[in-house]
Amino acid sequence: MKKIFLFLAVAVAAIACKPEEKITPEVKVLSEASALVIAQEGGEVLIDFDANVEWTAEFKDAATATWCSLSPKSGVAGASKVKVVAIENDGNNNREVVVVIKAQTAQAEVTVSQLQKDALVAGASSYDVPAEASELKVMLGRNVDFEVKTDADWLTYVPSKAYVESELVFNVAANTALEGRTAKITITAGALKQEVTVNQAAFVPTFEMDATELWLPVEGGSAELNITANFEYELTVDAAWLTVAKDGGKYTFTATANTDFYYRAVEVVITGWSSEENKFYVFQGGRAEEKWINYTDQVYGWTLAADKTRFAVTGGVILAANGSNVIKVLDAATGTFVMDYTLPEGMNINMLTTDDAGNIVAGYEIPYGGSGNLYYMTSLESQPQLLGTLTNDVYSNGAGNLRVAGDVTKNATLVMYCALAQYYFAYNIVDGVIDADRTTAALPESDKTVWNWGHCVVHPLGDNLSKGAVYTGYTSSYDVYHTPDMQTWTSVASGVFNGNDNPNSMDIAVVNGKTYLAIGVGTHFNYTQARVEVLDITNPAAVTRVGTWRLPESSSSWAGAAGPWSDVAIVPTTGDSFDLYYFGANNQVIARIEVL
Repeated sequence: MKKIFLFLAVAVAAIACKPEEKITPEVKVLSEASALVIAQEGGEVLIDFDANVEWTAEFKDAATATWCSLSPKSGVAGASKVKVVAIENDGNNNREVVVVIKAQTAQAEVTVSQLQKDALVAGASSYDVPAEASELKVMLGRNVDFEVKTDADWLTYVPSKAYVESELVFNVAANTALEGRTAKITITAGALKQEVTVNQAAFVPTFEMDATELWLPVEGGSAELNITANFEYELTVDAAWLTVAKDGGKYTFTATANTDFYYRAVEVVITGWSSEENKFYVFQGGRAEEKWINYTDQVYGWTLAADKTRFAVTGGVILAANGSNVIKVLDAATGTFVMDYTLPEGMNINMLTTDDAGNIVAGYEIPYGGSGNLYYMTSLESQPQLLGTLTNDVYSNGAGNLRVAGDVTKNATLVMYCALAQYYFAYNIVDGVIDADRTTAALPESDKTVWNWGHCVVHPLGDNLSKGAVYTGYTSSYDVYHTPDMQTWTSVASGVFNGNDNPNSMDIAVVNGKTYLAIGVGTHFNYTQARVEVLDITNPAAVTRVGTWRLPESSSSWAGAAGPWSDVAIVPTTGDSFDLYYFGANNQVIARIEVL
């Protein structure tokens, strides 16, 4: 028995110690305003309300409430009523009193009105209505003949078909202004006349979008924008590549495929109430995605020599030549440093490229009146092999900027530019041997002096010179030229460059049946932005510009290395995709860009 008593005692103690649930005080008035009007001769009204804690009631200003009384003045939680009793009103104006109901920290104010002497209206003499279109009802307190007038065209009386009306109905038009407005209703019955004031709230425009911008994929597609507004508006799109369909407040934007390298954007302007503009943007991804951009002096700790910089991409690695016998090797996919590859002593190189078979071809500038060796390697694991010894007997400050097409171990062509002379050297390679019969000819606009072979570049189009070549350089027109026979040149693309550009490197690749030409542009004294231009030269008679990649913030990252030196490589990947690699001495930068 003692155990039972002990258990009960513990249970009771536990219940007693249980913390009380905290209640947030609330008071809610249930009576409608129209029910809180007392007739002129006096009477009473009941204020219905609900409080969840104990409450008190009092007049807000007892000094103005001498004509009425209030009871009860307190009560417990739950549904309650407070009575307001008024004596006769013998004045010519309505009168009112405010009752304050307090429930601890919560309170509510309730207005009770009494009609004036000879009042025609049984309801309130003043009404507040929302900005939206609505209907207002005014109760009559006398069963008499009457006339109704309003002083505003936005408040319209709707006569009833009943012989005698007890309820006046008015249509309230929407308020589209930012300011509130007031109108008067005048009711006349013989010698009696009463005015009712109607106050309409100001229009508050609301406009909500579930996004501030949309991104669409490079291949084209659709995305939705949802708009909620309480005013009429217009949506305008000015872009040929983007269409919009409307379904209520839902807008579907559909883009065509983006063939450019960079993303594109359009500002969608939404104009509506009071000329308010809400701006929204639709973006579409571009074909080019920057995989990595490394600044050589910051990432690798080595500085490029502007007048000797060249590079090549083959076998998944980047080979960067800087005028010595050491080649910097980087991982092409990630840009990370792999190793230094040292060539035989004395084999310094400032010409470096690959042929179409991936063989590495290298050499040094061939001076006027002298000779120079060209070498090739099938991979970094193989030893350099002598490809041939070439001479330069054309007046110049050197021949260089070597470009190769075909397979140097079989059939190929190689071309170099001769500075000052405005000439190029071109050779056929047959069965791995350089043909001694050199082709030498003047380039277009040969009267425009180009001071260094780093300013111009000629690239062959196949494994035999009979397949032609393309050319561009630091000349007055800055065109891209094509020759079918290495003698006659025709401009096939203009407006690609300007007077501050130095288009000084080229690479060509066939991607899914199309021939693409990538042209590297150096900054040259920081007058322009380093970039790569890509052209589709599949049909030389109808060359098209595919896209442009620009080095981000070129001016701020310019390292000041003198000269226009840059290099470019284009490497096919899968399908219609390819990678661009840019190598710029002015900016001390190496970058990889994936083009879809």
